[in-house]
Amino acid sequence: LAGSPSDGTFGFATPFSLASGTTDITVSFDWVFSAFVLGGTGGSTDQFKVGIGGAGFDINSPLTTSVTVLDQSIASFGKVYGPDSVTLAVASLGAADANGQYWLSFGLFENTGTNPTTNSAVGIDNLTITANVAPVPVPAAVWTFLSGFMGLLALGKRNRPAA
Repeated sequence: LAGSPSDGTFGFATPFSLASGTTDITVSFDWVFSAFVLGGTGGSTDQFKVGIGGAGFDINSPLTTSVTVLDQSIASFGKVYGPDSVTLAVASLGAADANGQYWLSFGLFENTGTNPTTNSAVGIDNLTITANVAPVPVPAAVWTFLSGFMGLLALGKRNRPAA
Protein backbone atom coordinates (compact mmCIF):
# COMPACT_ATOMS: atom_id res chain seq x y z
CA LEU A 1 0.00 0.00 0.00
CA ALA A 2 1.41 3.35 -0.88
CA GLY A 3 -0.15 6.65 -0.12
CA SER A 4 0.84 10.06 -1.34
CA PRO A 5 1.61 13.34 0.37
CA SER A 6 -2.12 14.04 0.09
CA ASP A 7 -4.76 13.10 2.67
CA GLY A 8 -6.60 9.89 1.97
CA THR A 9 -7.38 6.32 2.84
CA PHE A 10 -5.90 3.57 0.72
CA GLY A 11 -6.59 -0.14 1.06
CA PHE A 12 -7.37 -3.54 -0.28
CA ALA A 13 -9.18 -6.61 1.03
CA THR A 14 -9.30 -10.30 0.29
CA PRO A 15 -12.39 -12.45 0.89
CA PHE A 16 -12.32 -15.81 2.66
CA SER A 17 -14.92 -18.38 3.74
CA LEU A 18 -14.94 -20.61 6.79
CA ALA A 19 -15.48 -24.36 6.70
CA SER A 20 -18.29 -25.77 8.78
CA GLY A 21 -17.08 -26.51 12.31
CA THR A 22 -14.36 -23.82 12.31
CA THR A 23 -13.73 -22.77 15.91
CA ASP A 24 -11.05 -20.14 15.36
CA ILE A 25 -8.71 -18.76 12.73
CA THR A 26 -5.07 -17.70 12.81
CA VAL A 27 -4.03 -14.77 10.62
CA SER A 28 -0.27 -14.45 10.03
CA PHE A 29 1.75 -12.04 7.89
CA ASP A 30 4.99 -10.06 7.72
CA TRP A 31 4.73 -6.29 7.42
CA VAL A 32 6.69 -3.05 7.33
CA PHE A 33 5.22 0.45 7.73
CA SER A 34 7.40 3.47 7.12
CA ALA A 35 6.87 7.18 6.88
CA PHE A 36 9.23 9.98 6.01
CA VAL A 37 9.12 13.76 5.98
CA LEU A 38 9.30 15.30 2.52
CA GLY A 39 10.20 18.74 3.83
CA GLY A 40 8.69 21.57 5.79
CA THR A 41 8.30 21.83 9.53
CA GLY A 42 7.26 18.27 10.32
CA GLY A 43 4.66 15.76 9.58
CA SER A 44 1.53 14.26 10.94
CA THR A 45 0.36 10.86 12.16
CA ASP A 46 -0.38 8.16 9.59
CA GLN A 47 -2.14 4.88 10.42
CA PHE A 48 -1.88 1.29 9.16
CA LYS A 49 -4.68 -1.05 10.20
CA VAL A 50 -5.46 -4.70 9.49
CA GLY A 51 -8.89 -6.07 10.33
CA ILE A 52 -11.66 -8.50 9.51
CA GLY A 53 -15.16 -7.53 8.48
CA GLY A 54 -18.22 -9.50 7.49
CA ALA A 55 -21.76 -8.22 7.01
CA GLY A 56 -21.68 -4.54 6.12
CA PHE A 57 -17.97 -4.48 5.18
CA ASP A 58 -17.19 -1.63 2.77
CA ILE A 59 -13.90 -1.68 0.82
CA ASN A 60 -14.11 2.12 0.63
CA SER A 61 -13.61 2.19 4.42
CA PRO A 62 -10.82 -0.39 4.98
CA LEU A 63 -10.03 1.04 8.42
CA THR A 64 -13.54 0.22 9.68
CA THR A 65 -13.72 -3.48 10.54
CA SER A 66 -15.50 -5.78 13.01
CA VAL A 67 -12.26 -7.14 14.48
CA THR A 68 -8.86 -5.43 14.59
CA VAL A 69 -5.83 -7.63 13.87
CA LEU A 70 -3.21 -4.84 13.89
CA ASP A 71 -3.41 -1.07 14.49
CA GLN A 72 -0.16 0.87 14.08
CA SER A 73 0.55 4.62 13.86
CA ILE A 74 3.63 6.62 12.92
CA ALA A 75 3.97 10.29 13.86
CA SER A 76 6.07 12.31 11.39
CA PHE A 77 8.65 9.70 10.37
CA GLY A 78 9.98 6.29 11.25
CA LYS A 79 9.67 2.61 10.48
CA VAL A 80 7.93 -0.21 12.34
CA TYR A 81 7.69 -3.80 11.24
CA GLY A 82 7.25 -7.32 12.31
CA PRO A 83 5.74 -10.63 11.77
CA ASP A 84 2.29 -10.73 13.26
CA SER A 85 0.17 -13.74 14.14
CA VAL A 86 -3.23 -13.44 15.78
CA THR A 87 -5.70 -16.21 16.67
CA LEU A 88 -9.34 -15.14 16.75
CA ALA A 89 -12.44 -17.04 17.85
CA VAL A 90 -14.99 -17.33 15.05
CA ALA A 91 -17.66 -16.02 17.43
CA SER A 92 -15.76 -12.70 17.65
CA LEU A 93 -15.95 -12.15 13.86
CA GLY A 94 -19.67 -11.40 13.78
CA ALA A 95 -21.88 -12.35 10.86
CA ALA A 96 -20.52 -13.10 7.40
CA ASP A 97 -21.67 -11.04 4.41
CA ALA A 98 -24.54 -12.04 2.11
CA ASN A 99 -22.21 -14.43 0.22
CA GLY A 100 -21.06 -16.18 3.41
CA GLN A 101 -17.65 -14.50 3.30
CA TYR A 102 -15.46 -12.46 5.60
CA TRP A 103 -12.96 -9.86 4.42
CA LEU A 104 -9.37 -9.48 5.61
CA SER A 105 -8.60 -5.82 4.93
CA PHE A 106 -5.44 -3.74 4.93
CA GLY A 107 -5.81 0.03 5.19
CA LEU A 108 -3.45 3.00 5.19
CA PHE A 109 -4.62 6.42 6.34
CA GLU A 110 -2.40 9.21 5.07
CA ASN A 111 -2.89 12.29 7.25
CA THR A 112 -1.01 15.35 6.09
CA GLY A 113 -2.61 17.81 8.47
CA THR A 114 -2.15 21.41 7.39
CA ASN A 115 1.35 20.97 5.95
CA PRO A 116 1.62 18.12 3.40
CA THR A 117 5.06 16.88 4.39
CA THR A 118 4.68 13.22 5.44
CA ASN A 119 4.53 10.31 3.03
CA SER A 120 4.12 6.69 4.10
CA ALA A 121 3.89 3.18 2.66
CA VAL A 122 3.19 -0.37 3.84
CA GLY A 123 4.63 -3.67 2.61
CA ILE A 124 2.88 -6.99 3.32
CA ASP A 125 4.25 -10.50 2.69
CA ASN A 126 3.69 -14.17 3.63
CA LEU A 127 -0.02 -13.84 4.35
CA THR A 128 -1.78 -16.97 5.65
CA ILE A 129 -5.21 -17.61 7.12
CA THR A 130 -5.46 -20.94 8.92
CA ALA A 131 -8.81 -22.35 10.05
CA ASN A 132 -8.87 -24.57 13.11
CA VAL A 133 -11.77 -27.01 12.73
CA ALA A 134 -13.28 -28.98 15.61
CA PRO A 135 -13.14 -32.76 15.18
CA VAL A 136 -16.43 -34.29 14.08
CA PRO A 137 -17.65 -36.93 16.55
CA VAL A 138 -18.75 -40.32 15.24
CA PRO A 139 -22.54 -40.58 15.65
CA ALA A 140 -23.94 -43.13 18.12
CA ALA A 141 -25.79 -44.87 15.26
CA VAL A 142 -22.44 -45.86 13.71
CA TRP A 143 -21.32 -47.48 16.98
CA THR A 144 -24.63 -49.33 17.25
CA PHE A 145 -24.32 -50.60 13.67
CA LEU A 146 -20.72 -51.73 14.19
CA SER A 147 -21.49 -53.61 17.42
CA GLY A 148 -24.48 -55.35 15.72
CA PHE A 149 -22.31 -56.27 12.73
CA MET A 150 -19.60 -57.69 15.01
CA GLY A 151 -22.28 -59.73 16.82
CA LEU A 152 -23.50 -61.19 13.52
CA LEU A 153 -19.95 -62.13 12.58
CA ALA A 154 -19.44 -63.89 15.93
CA LEU A 155 -22.77 -65.68 15.57
CA GLY A 156 -21.88 -66.79 12.03
CA LYS A 157 -18.57 -68.30 13.22
CA ARG A 158 -20.29 -70.14 16.07
CA ASN A 159 -22.92 -71.80 13.82
CA ARG A 160 -20.45 -73.18 11.25
CA PRO A 161 -20.09 -76.99 11.21
CA ALA A 162 -16.62 -78.28 12.04
CA ALA A 163 -14.64 -79.62 9.11
